[in-house]
This record gives sequence, C-alpha cells and structure tokens, in this order.
Amino acid sequence: MAEFKPFKGLRFNTELVGTLDDVVAPPYDVISSVEVAALHQKSKFNVAHLTRPSGEDPYATAAELFKSWKLENALTPEKEPVFYIYRQQFNDPDTGEEFPERVGVIGILKLEDYSTGKVLPHENTLSAARADRLSLYRKTLANFESIYGLYSDPDGIVDYVINGPKYLRTVVGEVADSIGSSHTLETIDDPAAIEIISNYLEEVPVFIADGHHRYETSLGFSKERIDLPNAQYILITLTSFEDEGLLVLPTHRLLHGFEPEEIASLPTKLASAGFTVVPNNLKDTELTPLQFILVTAQGEYLFSLPNTAAAIKLVPSDFSAAWKSLDVSVLHTLVIGDLLNVPLDKLSTTDKVTYTRDAEEARVKVVSGEIQAAVIMARPTVDQMKAVSEAGDKMPQKSTFFYPKVLSGLVLYDLS
Repeated sequence: MAEFKPFKGLRFNTELVGTLDDVVAPPYDVISSVEVAALHQKSKFNVAHLTRPSGEDPYATAAELFKSWKLENALTPEKEPVFYIYRQQFNDPDTGEEFPERVGVIGILKLEDYSTGKVLPHENTLSAARADRLSLYRKTLANFESIYGLYSDPDGIVDYVINGPKYLRTVVGEVADSIGSSHTLETIDDPAAIEIISNYLEEVPVFIADGHHRYETSLGFSKERIDLPNAQYILITLTSFEDEGLLVLPTHRLLHGFEPEEIASLPTKLASAGFTVVPNNLKDTELTPLQFILVTAQGEYLFSLPNTAAAIKLVPSDFSAAWKSLDVSVLHTLVIGDLLNVPLDKLSTTDKVTYTRDAEEARVKVVSGEIQAAVIMARPTVDQMKAVSEAGDKMPQKSTFFYPKVLSGLVLYDLS
C-alpha cells in the first residue's frame, strides 16, 4: 500500500559543528519560546534555527541558513540512499521504570490522500499550525524533522532486518540524553535489506501517530510543486505496532471560565448522566479505560462507565463504535458537551478547555485557583488508535501523546 523508500539524508558534520548534542532539538511544536531562545544560543548550527526560525522574515531566515549550512558542509548528504534505524532507550515518565527500547525505521513516504487508505490519520488538526509549516516548506524546500508513523508487522519481517544479525548496520550518531531518552542512529544500506523493508511496506497501510499537521501540509505542498519529485515524499520514522517500546501517554483537560455552579454541580450531574461517581482513591497510573479523575477545589472524584457497551450506547453520534468507546469521546460528548455546553465542534475555538500532559501541574493550577477543575485521563492504547483509524474516524484533538518524541536534527530531507 504505502511507498516507503531509502534516501540520501542530510546529517550534521560533527567535525565542523561540534557535538551532535548541541545541534539537535525537540520537535518544533513542543518547545516554548524560552526553550527556542536557549537552543538558538546553544549553537549557531542548532536545528531549532530552522524549525523555529527568528527574524523579521523567519521563513526566509531559515532558507538562507539551510542554504549556507549545505554550502559550508555543516550538513552533508549520504553518498547513496539508505534507511536509518533509530533506537530510543527511556524510562516510563510516570513510574521511573526502564521501558523496552523503541525502534523505528527512517525513510521517505509517498504522500497520499487519506481517501486512498494507504496512509491513515487518527487525530484532528488545527489550520493555524498547517499554515505555519506551509510557509516554511515553501521557503526552505526541506523537511527538517521527521513525523512519526506506525505499521503492522505481526510476523516480524521488518523487525528481523533491523534487529537481527544478518544485515550490517552502522552507527552514525548518538545523543545520550534528550527529550526523555537516549538516541542512536544507524544506517542500513544492504540492497537486500532495503528491498525487504520497501516491499513489506507496500503491503500494509501506514498510520500517522504524530505529525498530522506536517503530513497534511506536505500533502498540500506536493500538489503545489508537482515539478519537484522529492516534494512528493515526506520524512517519516516508522515503528511497528508490535514494538514493545511503544508508549502512549494521556493529555489531561483543564476547565476554566465556567460559572462556579457549573463546576460545583458536576459530580451530581455526572451521577445523573449514568456515571458511577465516588471519592477518588486511585493513582493516576492505575486508571483504566473509561475511568476519569475530576479534580476540583472541593476534592477529587473518580467517575466511570462500566464498560465499552455502555459508552457506545450513551455517546450520541454517527461515529463508529471504536470512536464512541474512546475516553476522550466520552468526556467531550457526555461531560464537556452535554453537561458543560461546549460541543465537540467548538473545541478548537473555545478558551474554556485547555490541555496539559502533566497531571501534577493540573492539580497545582486547581489549588491555586488558576483553573476551576481538571480531568485526569487514563493512558490511551495503540489498539484504540488503530481501530479508530481503520473505521475511518479521527480522534478529537490532543487525544494521544507518543512518548518519547522523535528528536529533530538527526537526519534532514532536502526537497530540492
């Protein structure tokens, strides 16, 4: 189904730019303006100068920098097309326990309309973010960072190539500690290995896990620049659904701007709406699907539905059963929609619902009075994401957070 190819990636020349640690950065959309400034100061070659450029015309600034870095060999291309094997070792951020290594293959993916079924989304996007990246692509003609995707490999065909003893892999980059994990980049250029990976991906769809904005932006740009063959592809890191290192974290909901009585009456209204409501006695990591913690100034409440069948029955929508049984769907339709009068189609524009991935931050904000309440979510599962995508639906925004993020700056893709 999906066309996935090796490519001549651009990598930083450490003999010229110094240590790789100084030039890599988190993805553009998870770094604050303060962090951007710090990364810009860290090295004049830090990739954040490209992903989050500054100046009166930041996109033109990024284009000039990218051009100059190539000319002075700060960025150098591979001699031949390769796949990159990307390994991340990390601890569970909630428990501190070591998690299995996550392994991905970095290559370029043919851009396809979602309607073809070759590439499937799982989450809705915002137009402002797409406009920003489109301006950057138009000026720079490059992908400075990879999106992240998933594919099924139940028989371990690709896994054997990237982890088994048969095919030679060469380490070309290492970063000891950044964005919550260590990072190792390898190249694999064996023609037989490349053929196995490419051929296998032609048989299965690719699911976008992280980077929907960039995928949709690149798809639009590919139609603008049909004269540019490289622009018909996007830089992507692919991990199999069967990888033991896959970890998806929740994004918690913050509530503010409501009438005090709306929040004070929520526990009672939840019980009337079919939820079981009791004082909370669970740790956040003990939450299971269809369990939620409501944090208010008066205390914490555990509210839940008994099972998936109850969720499917109660959620009033034309979406699939997979979508109706999602925690975020239950919360946004039955609670935030029905009880707080913020319907699903207003989520992208309301200022009454915001988000955080840090549950303790949410609690601190409730205690301080900065927000009125928070809803702590259970961890979503990869299987839920896959089921919703296969059903042709999209999760509400901020439904999943794949941890850790893919580091930017290990390898770049030149569209020109």
